[in-house]
Amino acid sequence: MEGKKFIQDYGGVILLGGVAIYAISKLGKLLGPGDKPLEDSKSNPKVPTSGSPDGSVRQFTDAEIASIAKSQLQAMDRFGTNESQLFDTLKALNGTDLRRVFNAFGTVRYSNTLGQGSVFFSTPLDLFGWYRAELGSSDLNKMRSIWEKSGLRI
Repeated sequence: MEGKKFIQDYGGVILLGGVAIYAISKLGKLLGPGDKPLEDSKSNPKVPTSGSPDGSVRQFTDAEIASIAKSQLQAMDRFGTNESQLFDTLKALNGTDLRRVFNAFGTVRYSNTLGQGSVFFSTPLDLFGWYRAELGSSDLNKMRSIWEKSGLRI
């Protein structure tokens, strides 16, 4: 009896809230840049791919690096973070290729609630900004140790 009254009193509000959240997420996809890096972003200048502390050279193709960068985004996008995917896709990379992944990721708009966001409800972040937003201190320290060989600081 009480459940029926609750639904009668608040069912419309709950439904309207769900429709609003859905509409905002669809609007964000239409207006936002999606998973494409923002072009002329001064907050994420490209880092040189040479000169990493480990003295490494390229091991992976540009297409493979782009795929790894996209995998990093997919592991953090939407609800929850797939930490094992983040770490596993980076383990085989040397310092030079890590720098290339950082550049390939670019700057993607981040929303605390929805992952990628529209221009209205998000902040442009580079890969390290996404890590800082998504990972706890233990996982962030683990990520720092992976990126150490690149010479870039999270």
